Amino acid sequence: MEWLSYLLKVSTCMALFYAFYHFFLRRLTFFSTNRMYLLSTLLISFAIPMLTLQIEKIRETPSELRHTGPPVSEEVTVMPGQQNMNSDLEHQTAQSETYSWGQMLFIAYAIVALTILTVFALRIISLLRHTLKPKTRFGRLKVVYKPDGFTNCSFFNYVFVDQQDLTGHDIEILLHHENIHASKYHSVDKLLVILGKIVLWFNPFIYLYDKSLEQLHEYDADWETSLSIGNAAYARLLLNISVKQNNIPMVHNFANNPLKERIEMLFTNQSKRMKKLMYLTALPLLAVLLWSFSVSYVYKDPIARTKPNPAAIKKHLLVADTPKYRQKIKMTPQYLQAKKENAAWRNTAEYKRRHAEAYRIGNTLLSGVVKDNPDVQMRMRSPLLFVTDKKTYIFDKLDLDGKIIKQINGQGMVGIKVGIVGINKSDPYLSIVASEITKEGKLIYKQPVPVQSAFSYEANKVRFTDGEISKVTNYSANYKEIEVTANGHKFFVKIGKEQVDVKELNDFKKGDPVRLRFVHEVKSGAKSYSINDWVSISKNIREYGVKNRKLFDFFYEKVPAEDKITYSASGSVDMDEDTKFMSLNGEAALYSAHFIIKADTIKIEGTDMTSYAKNVSFSKAKDASVISSPYAKFNLKEGTYELMKTYEKF
Repeated sequence: MEWLSYLLKVSTCMALFYAFYHFFLRRLTFFSTNRMYLLSTLLISFAIPMLTLQIEKIRETPSELRHTGPPVSEEVTVMPGQQNMNSDLEHQTAQSETYSWGQMLFIAYAIVALTILTVFALRIISLLRHTLKPKTRFGRLKVVYKPDGFTNCSFFNYVFVDQQDLTGHDIEILLHHENIHASKYHSVDKLLVILGKIVLWFNPFIYLYDKSLEQLHEYDADWETSLSIGNAAYARLLLNISVKQNNIPMVHNFANNPLKERIEMLFTNQSKRMKKLMYLTALPLLAVLLWSFSVSYVYKDPIARTKPNPAAIKKHLLVADTPKYRQKIKMTPQYLQAKKENAAWRNTAEYKRRHAEAYRIGNTLLSGVVKDNPDVQMRMRSPLLFVTDKKTYIFDKLDLDGKIIKQINGQGMVGIKVGIVGINKSDPYLSIVASEITKEGKLIYKQPVPVQSAFSYEANKVRFTDGEISKVTNYSANYKEIEVTANGHKFFVKIGKEQVDVKELNDFKKGDPVRLRFVHEVKSGAKSYSINDWVSISKNIREYGVKNRKLFDFFYEKVPAEDKITYSASGSVDMDEDTKFMSLNGEAALYSAHFIIKADTIKIEGTDMTSYAKNVSFSKAKDASVISSPYAKFNLKEGTYELMKTYEKF
């Protein structure tokens, strides 16, 4: 749905720019300047959401956490032995539903846009057909005399005139007026706005832009024409010709309504030159829109100012498997707050109890009854419950059809094989999704194999898919196409010298397994996509391989290849090679890229280097201030910590 997000951002920019024009500029008589304002802001509105302006920000407090995974959710799904499979299933199901709705919405949008395009195309064809009629020249103008249809109007340097009700002098004034339209290329503005209407047909402000630009065109031509014959005589001519109306949006009508505003503007005094400074007041609005839609933060770790004392170092520990790159994620206060609340929820005893129960019932067979949820507030999101002799669960219907629901709801005992278990702090019960349902010993439902989507999304909105190379086409030394087959779909990746040194892809051959990352796809068939904006292509899913130098740095940032941790202890250093658990006892000290930690005991768990300390005093490597706590938890990779009053591991 990125296309919809883009169009809504364009619409927002356009609305604010037009509001500024309506309230501050439209009464000014600087017609050409107002015209340039409307045209430039129309184009800028389309450009702002496409810009990416990055600002580096130093991490100063623990709340400024770098996120390298998907958005925080309060719901956790577990199933013993199949956690990764269930995660993929949920992701693919959600992605399929989003893609389906997004595709339907895009089709509806495209149908309306194509209809408007067709109507405008037919009108232009009709207009151009009349330009083939006999014509006379009036300077640069080509004059076509016609008594009916669209008359007394112009399109570029073609003028269509009804000479029946006009004197020769009136025609001369009309041609002078239309010559101003032609010389200032007002018809280009009309065509530009028509394109805007096709793309933003749902946005009322594009029609206001159209109306305001047309008024400015007429004000400008009226003002210059009236200088030669006088305001009063020119106003009378406008009234005489106004009886004929034209409805072709591409032409400039000499006597276009509303006449009242045009005649009023003829007799309006010229605005003072000092008022041109008002246009500068639009710059803060431009800055706000750029900041809102184009700026993203790139969080940067500070340079360590404090180094450990070499004399205190006894041993070294190397953190392996640190990625060389990570996704750039736009952090928001809402996201950080949600992450903080989610972390607090996961540390509660209630969550741990539910988590243990979820593992216990996963992939097991439960017997009970399905019934309506009596809780009115909860019923809106969870209408059914599954009740056993000991427990109550929320029954998630997922893809069950109405016939099966009717067969089991309130119809006696049924057996449910638990496929997925959900934990949500908003609900008092665990939720379960059935992989199989039996009644009276007969199987009445079996969860279908999910349809695999063509690709998935990383947290930074980059698409990715895993497949193999099915074809390599070398067009020249600087251009090639790699065809990747993945999940039953084909991806035709266009690669050129402006993106990468094509020689880097010489060892990519047919049959090689690859992970393809890209940010935009064009559907070229029922199960095929054309990819121009690829980000990277690699033979190892843990690496990024060959990178598109035009796009890669917009979505990923470098991280250190490895973090070295040094530690010491006056007592014992205990280590379990199988679990990667380490315990430092007695005057323990630990130095990392982020922390200097001293404590009675320090425990380090697993390869992710989560650490716990008892009676601890520590400081961040970039800050000399010392923090003390009875217990603390550290993430040595990310540089985050959590203070605790008690902890059961000690």
